[in-house]
Amino acid sequence: MVAVGGLGSIGGSFVAASLLGISDMAGKYYFPELGAFLIYFVMVALLMWRPVGLFGRR
Repeated sequence: MVAVGGLGSIGGSFVAASLLGISDMAGKYYFPELGAFLIYFVMVALLMWRPVGLFGRR
């Protein structure tokens, strides 16, 4: 959660935990056969889009 949210950002960790938790539950509900992998896809996509995290400083 800290890596996705951004180092040194408590709010970023909270947003990342919420986003990944919701995407995990939604993935398991809508795509049961792929639900376990969806959380990793979301995490990799976020880190490719924002390498320093959601609220990380450059």
